[in-house]
Amino acid sequence: MDSFLALLALVGAVIVISALLSGWVDRTGVPQVAVFLAIGALIGPFGLGLLDAAIDSPLLRVVATLSLVLVLFTDAVSLDLKEVRRHGLLASLMLGPGTIVATMLIAGAGWYWLGLSWPLAAILGAALASTDPVLLRGVLRRPALHNSVRQALRLESSLNDIVLLPVVLIAIEILTSATRSRARAGGA
Repeated sequence: MDSFLALLALVGAVIVISALLSGWVDRTGVPQVAVFLAIGALIGPFGLGLLDAAIDSPLLRVVATLSLVLVLFTDAVSLDLKEVRRHGLLASLMLGPGTIVATMLIAGAGWYWLGLSWPLAAILGAALASTDPVLLRGVLRRPALHNSVRQALRLESSLNDIVLLPVVLIAIEILTSATRSRARAGGA
Protein backbone atom coordinates (compact mmCIF):
# COMPACT_ATOMS: atom_id res chain seq x y z
CA MET A 1 0.00 0.00 0.00
CA ASP A 2 2.87 2.39 0.79
CA SER A 3 4.43 1.87 -2.64
CA PHE A 4 1.05 2.50 -4.30
CA LEU A 5 0.65 5.76 -2.38
CA ALA A 6 4.21 6.78 -3.26
CA LEU A 7 3.57 6.10 -6.95
CA LEU A 8 0.29 8.01 -6.79
CA ALA A 9 2.08 10.94 -5.13
CA LEU A 10 4.71 10.85 -7.88
CA VAL A 11 2.01 10.96 -10.56
CA GLY A 12 0.41 13.88 -8.71
CA ALA A 13 3.78 15.65 -8.62
CA VAL A 14 4.11 15.23 -12.40
CA ILE A 15 0.67 16.80 -12.88
CA VAL A 16 1.48 19.70 -10.53
CA ILE A 17 4.86 20.34 -12.19
CA SER A 18 3.24 20.25 -15.63
CA ALA A 19 0.55 22.68 -14.49
CA LEU A 20 3.15 25.05 -13.04
CA LEU A 21 5.11 24.95 -16.29
CA SER A 22 2.00 25.35 -18.48
CA GLY A 23 2.41 29.11 -19.00
CA TRP A 24 6.01 28.72 -20.09
CA VAL A 25 5.09 25.73 -22.27
CA ASP A 26 2.29 27.70 -23.96
CA ARG A 27 4.72 30.49 -24.84
CA THR A 28 7.22 28.04 -26.36
CA GLY A 29 4.62 26.37 -28.57
CA VAL A 30 5.58 22.91 -27.30
CA PRO A 31 2.47 20.74 -26.75
CA GLN A 32 1.81 20.11 -23.06
CA VAL A 33 1.56 16.41 -23.76
CA ALA A 34 5.22 16.53 -24.83
CA VAL A 35 6.08 17.93 -21.39
CA PHE A 36 4.15 15.09 -19.74
CA LEU A 37 6.03 12.56 -21.89
CA ALA A 38 9.39 14.17 -21.14
CA ILE A 39 8.72 14.20 -17.40
CA GLY A 40 7.53 10.59 -17.61
CA ALA A 41 10.71 9.60 -19.44
CA LEU A 42 12.78 11.48 -16.87
CA ILE A 43 11.23 9.74 -13.84
CA GLY A 44 10.76 6.38 -15.60
CA PRO A 45 12.99 3.30 -15.57
CA PHE A 46 15.30 4.66 -18.30
CA GLY A 47 15.66 8.05 -16.63
CA LEU A 48 15.99 8.58 -12.88
CA GLY A 49 14.26 5.28 -12.12
CA LEU A 50 11.75 6.82 -9.70
CA LEU A 51 8.79 5.07 -11.35
CA ASP A 52 8.71 1.64 -12.94
CA ALA A 53 5.16 0.63 -13.79
CA ALA A 54 4.74 -2.51 -15.89
CA ILE A 55 2.21 -2.60 -18.71
CA ASP A 56 -0.17 -4.64 -16.51
CA SER A 57 0.31 -2.40 -13.47
CA PRO A 58 -2.91 -1.45 -11.63
CA LEU A 59 -1.51 2.06 -11.18
CA LEU A 60 -0.93 2.45 -14.91
CA ARG A 61 -4.46 1.21 -15.59
CA VAL A 62 -5.96 3.75 -13.16
CA VAL A 63 -3.87 6.63 -14.51
CA ALA A 64 -4.69 5.70 -18.13
CA THR A 65 -8.42 5.44 -17.38
CA LEU A 66 -8.49 8.76 -15.53
CA SER A 67 -6.51 10.41 -18.35
CA LEU A 68 -8.93 9.10 -20.98
CA VAL A 69 -11.93 10.30 -18.98
CA LEU A 70 -10.33 13.73 -18.49
CA VAL A 71 -9.46 14.11 -22.19
CA LEU A 72 -12.93 13.01 -23.34
CA PHE A 73 -14.58 15.29 -20.79
CA THR A 74 -12.54 18.35 -21.78
CA ASP A 75 -13.24 17.63 -25.47
CA ALA A 76 -16.96 17.42 -24.79
CA VAL A 77 -16.98 20.60 -22.71
CA SER A 78 -15.11 22.60 -25.36
CA LEU A 79 -17.32 21.45 -28.25
CA ASP A 80 -19.48 24.22 -29.68
CA LEU A 81 -22.63 22.60 -31.10
CA LYS A 82 -23.54 25.76 -33.04
CA GLU A 83 -20.19 25.53 -34.78
CA VAL A 84 -20.79 21.87 -35.62
CA ARG A 85 -24.24 22.65 -37.07
CA ARG A 86 -22.89 25.62 -39.03
CA HIS A 87 -20.16 23.44 -40.56
CA GLY A 88 -22.13 20.19 -40.75
CA LEU A 89 -20.86 19.15 -44.18
CA LEU A 90 -17.24 19.76 -43.20
CA ALA A 91 -17.71 17.83 -39.93
CA SER A 92 -19.33 14.94 -41.81
CA LEU A 93 -16.51 14.79 -44.33
CA MET A 94 -13.83 14.99 -41.65
CA LEU A 95 -15.39 12.27 -39.54
CA GLY A 96 -16.84 9.99 -42.19
CA PRO A 97 -14.37 9.61 -45.02
CA GLY A 98 -11.52 11.45 -43.31
CA THR A 99 -11.32 9.63 -39.99
CA ILE A 100 -12.77 6.26 -41.02
CA VAL A 101 -10.73 5.91 -44.24
CA ALA A 102 -7.53 6.96 -42.48
CA THR A 103 -8.24 4.45 -39.70
CA MET A 104 -8.89 1.67 -42.20
CA LEU A 105 -5.74 2.44 -44.20
CA ILE A 106 -3.54 2.47 -41.11
CA ALA A 107 -5.19 -0.70 -39.77
CA GLY A 108 -4.65 -2.43 -43.13
CA ALA A 109 -0.99 -1.41 -43.11
CA GLY A 110 -0.61 -2.67 -39.52
CA TRP A 111 -2.20 -5.98 -40.45
CA TYR A 112 -0.19 -6.41 -43.67
CA TRP A 113 3.24 -5.05 -42.73
CA LEU A 114 3.34 -5.62 -38.99
CA GLY A 115 1.39 -8.89 -38.93
CA LEU A 116 -1.06 -7.57 -36.33
CA SER A 117 -4.39 -9.26 -35.75
CA TRP A 118 -7.33 -7.26 -37.07
CA PRO A 119 -8.43 -6.06 -33.60
CA LEU A 120 -4.91 -4.85 -32.77
CA ALA A 121 -4.59 -3.27 -36.21
CA ALA A 122 -7.92 -1.46 -35.66
CA ILE A 123 -6.67 -0.07 -32.34
CA LEU A 124 -3.45 1.07 -34.02
CA GLY A 125 -5.45 2.69 -36.83
CA ALA A 126 -7.76 4.48 -34.39
CA ALA A 127 -4.82 5.71 -32.31
CA LEU A 128 -2.85 7.06 -35.25
CA ALA A 129 -5.74 8.41 -37.32
CA SER A 130 -7.19 10.60 -34.61
CA THR A 131 -6.11 14.19 -34.28
CA ASP A 132 -5.47 14.93 -30.64
CA PRO A 133 -6.80 18.32 -29.50
CA VAL A 134 -4.09 18.46 -26.82
CA LEU A 135 -1.37 18.25 -29.46
CA LEU A 136 -3.17 20.68 -31.73
CA ARG A 137 -3.65 23.40 -29.13
CA GLY A 138 -0.43 25.20 -30.05
CA VAL A 139 -1.03 24.80 -33.78
CA LEU A 140 -4.57 26.15 -33.62
CA ARG A 141 -3.34 29.32 -31.88
CA ARG A 142 -0.93 30.25 -34.67
CA PRO A 143 -2.17 33.36 -36.50
CA ALA A 144 -0.67 32.22 -39.82
CA LEU A 145 -2.99 29.18 -39.97
CA HIS A 146 -5.79 29.71 -42.51
CA ASN A 147 -9.21 29.90 -40.83
CA SER A 148 -10.72 27.03 -42.89
CA VAL A 149 -7.84 24.73 -41.89
CA ARG A 150 -8.21 25.80 -38.27
CA GLN A 151 -11.94 25.07 -38.43
CA ALA A 152 -11.45 21.62 -39.99
CA LEU A 153 -8.81 20.61 -37.44
CA ARG A 154 -10.88 21.91 -34.54
CA LEU A 155 -13.97 19.98 -35.67
CA GLU A 156 -12.09 16.76 -36.38
CA SER A 157 -10.13 16.80 -33.12
CA SER A 158 -13.27 17.54 -31.11
CA LEU A 159 -15.47 14.93 -32.76
CA ASN A 160 -13.18 12.05 -33.71
CA ASP A 161 -13.70 10.22 -30.40
CA ILE A 162 -17.37 9.74 -31.35
CA VAL A 163 -16.23 7.64 -34.31
CA LEU A 164 -13.03 6.06 -32.98
CA LEU A 165 -13.89 5.16 -29.39
CA PRO A 166 -16.41 2.49 -30.49
CA VAL A 167 -13.76 1.03 -32.84
CA VAL A 168 -11.32 0.72 -29.94
CA LEU A 169 -13.91 -0.65 -27.50
CA ILE A 170 -15.14 -3.29 -29.98
CA ALA A 171 -11.56 -4.31 -30.78
CA ILE A 172 -10.75 -4.62 -27.06
CA GLU A 173 -13.86 -6.74 -26.53
CA ILE A 174 -12.87 -9.04 -29.41
CA LEU A 175 -9.34 -9.40 -27.99
CA THR A 176 -10.67 -10.02 -24.48
CA SER A 177 -13.17 -12.62 -25.71
CA ALA A 178 -10.47 -14.41 -27.71
CA THR A 179 -8.17 -14.45 -24.66
CA ARG A 180 -10.92 -15.86 -22.46
CA SER A 181 -11.74 -18.52 -25.06
CA ARG A 182 -8.08 -19.57 -25.29
CA ALA A 183 -7.81 -19.66 -21.49
CA ARG A 184 -10.91 -21.88 -21.24
CA ALA A 185 -9.65 -24.16 -24.01
CA GLY A 186 -6.23 -24.43 -22.36
CA GLY A 187 -7.73 -25.16 -18.95
CA ALA A 188 -10.16 -27.81 -20.19
